[in-house]
Order: sequence, then structure tokens, then C-alpha cells
Amino acid sequence: MDIRLSNIITGGYYVCTPRWKVADREFADCHRLYFTREGSAEITCHGKTWKLDGGYVYLLPGYGWIKYRCSKQLTLDWLHFRADSVEMDLRVTQTKPGLRWPAKEWAFWKSLYTRIPEIVKTRSPELISRTQAMLLWLYSELLQRPESIVQSIDTPQMYAALKPALDFMNARFSSNPSLDDVAASVHLSPIYFHRCFAQTFHVTPHAYLQSKRMHAAWEILRGGDATVSQTAERLNFGSPFYFSRAFKRFFGVAPVDVRLGRAAQRP
Repeated sequence: MDIRLSNIITGGYYVCTPRWKVADREFADCHRLYFTREGSAEITCHGKTWKLDGGYVYLLPGYGWIKYRCSKQLTLDWLHFRADSVEMDLRVTQTKPGLRWPAKEWAFWKSLYTRIPEIVKTRSPELISRTQAMLLWLYSELLQRPESIVQSIDTPQMYAALKPALDFMNARFSSNPSLDDVAASVHLSPIYFHRCFAQTFHVTPHAYLQSKRMHAAWEILRGGDATVSQTAERLNFGSPFYFSRAFKRFFGVAPVDVRLGRAAQRP
């Protein structure tokens, strides 16, 4: 089996409150692990809604629409990742939403996942290697639970054929590549590629790229080194006004609030 290392995207610690919500819904362009501590919340992923309770580890498969809400409070550590192996990325994608483990089954990894903010900030080779080991352990757990598979992707062959296009968009999203360019990366016509991509990943190529650019904008603004105008220019949004309006519609907060530290990044 081709099991390569995972792409650790971002993560942190978060206190969910009634402000933890999206105006409508957003597309998850990666997989998510939630290590809940105390409290409860509710999340909808791939059309299924379930309760998040403290004291569990939840896997939220990517490439689906999500929506969440918290009536009181929930504290959690969280990690966003992708599998570099097509086979393993498909396996995680096909995992049924809401799969969870009691936190005690992840006790060996607790000293690691409670340091996720440090891991993401420092990118320490030692901590990254240990996180990769944890994700490989997760993959092995999934392989031992065949009942967790749901056929959300009808044709694994199509997924494998389109995966290079995902990689192309993940590497070049900041330049906002055209549909023609993305389709050419997998040697398909733009119309046929658009149809296959939407049927396989349940999102259009444009919406996928928009999600990537928005989350990248959040990271840039949170760093505090770029203005709203500079962020819009860096991600090829055309104008700061259009970028600000699109950002607020996507996240429910203004980009200037993120830049000034008035909005915490959401898991």
C-alpha cells in the first residue's frame, strides 16, 4: 500500500461559544480531527448532523459542506490535514461523518495533540514527525474498521484521476487559476472536468478555489504582517472592496477584525 506522509495544514486550541457559527455553510477542503475537552456543540457534515461531546476524538472527512453551532460552550484541540497518498485520502474521505473514539483510546497521543498550537507555529521537525506518526496510526485504525466506510464517492477511479487537479489547485490557488488551466492539469476538457469534479467532490472547482483562498487570507491576516489591501492583492482578488465583502460573506466577520486579533480562528 502506498502510504506517504500527510500534509499538516493548520490547527490550534479553541473555545466554542454561541459565536461559533457560519452565516450559511462552508466547504471543508481538508480533513479535520477534533479532540474535545469539555462541553458540547453540534455540527453538520456531508448532510449528517450530530452532537460533539467532550471527552472524544472526532474525525470529520473533508470535501464536503459543513455547518456548526454551539448553544453554550465546547473546548477542543483541532487539526486540519490531508493524506498525500491517493488511496489513504480516499479512505478518509469515504469515512462516515461523526466517527469518534473515546479520548482514553488516544491517551498515548494526548501529550502531542494538546501541543498543536506549538506544532503549527514552530513546525519543529520532531513534533511534525510525531504528528505524522499519529496520523499513520489513525489510518491504521480506519483500515481496521471497514464498517466506517460510506460510498460518498461513487467512482474511486474518478477520484484518483482528479486528485492531480486537487494538488494543482492546492499548490496554485493564490494565483486563482482558470478552469481551463485546472482541467488541463488532468488532460480533460473544461466542461467535462467541471461536471466530473462537481459530481465527485460535491463542490464546483470555483467554490473549491474560493474556499482555499479565503482560508489562506485568514492565515495572512492573522499574521498581522499584511494589510487588507495587500492580502487582497496577494491572493488576486482584484479589489480590496470585493475581497472584504466576499471575506465577510464567507466567514461572517470582517477581514480587519481578523487582522486586529478580534476574531479567533475557527476549527
